[in-house]
Amino acid sequence: MRIRTLSLSLNAAILTVALVAFVPVAFGQAGNSGGDTLSKELSLDLGKGVSMKLVHIPAGKFKMGNHDTPAETIKKVGGEEEHVSDEYPAHEVTISKPFYMGIYELTQAQWKAVMGTEPWLTKSALAYRGCAAETRRL
Repeated sequence: MRIRTLSLSLNAAILTVALVAFVPVAFGQAGNSGGDTLSKELSLDLGKGVSMKLVHIPAGKFKMGNHDTPAETIKKVGGEEEHVSDEYPAHEVTISKPFYMGIYELTQAQWKAVMGTEPWLTKSALAYRGCAAETRRL
């Protein structure tokens, strides 16, 4: 279930970034009388003692992916080709609008503060925990 947890964290991070990116005025980052300067880091108070540190991602272009072939990569670092195939080909990525992104993975408290839900307490999540605990016991 590590993949599911990562997926939930990623979804919350994307939601949070979207909230910050599309509503910068709400966080005092745009529309001020001093101009539209953005700070490189931002700390959000999500309430109830929960905060989130964000870093500014500027608009621009960069190369993403691997320049080596999958076979060359496997020869250098090992592993299996199917695990590195999504890194090809190297390509240019354009970030058209600057945004803020979380520095760390989301905590459950941050998720709850932003989303208002506790998906880790669903029946299926609790059932998984019970199965995992039983497996460890065996």
